[in-house]
Amino acid sequence: MSNSTARYRNPWLVDRMLPTPSQILRARKLLNLTVVQLSEAAGVSRATVTRIESGRSPQKLTLHVLAKSLEAAGADFLIDGRVMLKSPQTDHAA
Repeated sequence: MSNSTARYRNPWLVDRMLPTPSQILRARKLLNLTVVQLSEAAGVSRATVTRIESGRSPQKLTLHVLAKSLEAAGADFLIDGRVMLKSPQTDHAA
């Protein structure tokens, strides 16, 4: 790998398993988000969300951005392909 390639390599995109387009769709529906709400949260167009969810031309960076937005909203992408809601964390501070 050349130095210029190493400089721009994002380890998150290489080392982390990205969700599939169908997982993105399941997470959005599980969270009761519209395409518009997800597109605004992720900073991408509605057309991009629709394209990704239909499985056409998913780019790694776009999958990453959508996954991070869905995770921030409470989705949990499991390695076995399931999508669940994160358990609410309780505050045990006294």
